[in-house]
Amino acid sequence: MDDREFFCGAMNVSEGSLEGAFVDDLAQLADAGLHAVVKDRILHVWEQRRAEANERTTEPSFFC
Repeated sequence: MDDREFFCGAMNVSEGSLEGAFVDDLAQLADAGLHAVVKDRILHVWEQRRAEANERTTEPSFFC
């Protein structure tokens, strides 16, 4: 990982600091018991998108 800087409003934040804060937030979600809820929602959306993609690929095409 490099040490890129991101500008947000009036402060610069390094990539490592930003990623670390995100990981800490995820850990707090897990500690709060929200991990299962977040995982459920992500899997639900994943399945929806997968089904939509399957529908698009099985529709008749004018080019075939």
